Amino acid sequence: KEEYVEAKVFKELKKYCQGIKKCMTSTESVRLNKTDNSILSVKIDDIIKDLTSFKVEIEQKVEQKLVDSTKIKETIQESCMHKLEEYIGTEILEEIVSTINLKLNSVKTEFQ
Repeated sequence: KEEYVEAKVFKELKKYCQGIKKCMTSTESVRLNKTDNSILSVKIDDIIKDLTSFKVEIEQKVEQKLVDSTKIKETIQESCMHKLEEYIGTEILEEIVSTINLKLNSVKTEFQ
């Protein structure tokens, strides 16, 4: 048995179905947008956390390098002072003593 539907009823049903279809697609897109937004929000939060930890890590390394460079400067300065004192205490002092001895010897020979 075949049933026929009037054109007017068919058009109404078609409009109703199209309306439902639009509602479903807009609901899906809203749901997808919410999902996309939450995924993007999580990704943005992760990026912010990563950048914040990176910034803290870089600041710590820079601070450490400044401390290290200060220690290196102090070590080099102490080493230079030690070597200079050692040089003055040995080599220059020996030269002064030998020069004085030579002068004393020459003065001694002149008086004899």
